[in-house]
This record gives sequence, structure tokens and C-alpha cells, in this order.
Amino acid sequence: MLPIDYIRKLAAADQFSLAEQIWDGLLESGSLVLQWQIKEVRKGAAELDSTPAIALTSEQVWVEVDQRRNG
Repeated sequence: MLPIDYIRKLAAADQFSLAEQIWDGLLESGSLVLQWQIKEVRKGAAELDSTPAIALTSEQVWVEVDQRRNG
């Protein structure tokens, strides 16, 4: 098992690759992610690929978070 401090020292691309490998393993296990959830994620990803303008900027996301947090 890798300590988190070691992972944090990796280059961003390597951290991303590791996260993808972990995610792929979770998907393959089928125990942590339900099939309907996988379908929804793939549906959303396809929608975003076909219409990139629907994506929020990071600034828009934080405005939304702040609005929900502050009621």
C-alpha cells in the first residue's frame, strides 16, 4: 500500500493515472458502484462531450457551492 505522502509527491499526471486505475478497479469490482450509476455517469459524459458549453466554469461551481452553503 502506498502512503498518501508518497502519492502527493508524484507528478500531477502520475496522480491522475493512479486515480484512473483506482476508479477502473472500482468499476470492475461492481461492488461499490451500481450499474445504473455507471450508466448515468456515461450518459453525462457523452452529453458533455457533445455539448461542451453546458459545463460550468470552476468559478460558477464555487458560486453555486457558496449559495447552497449560505442558504
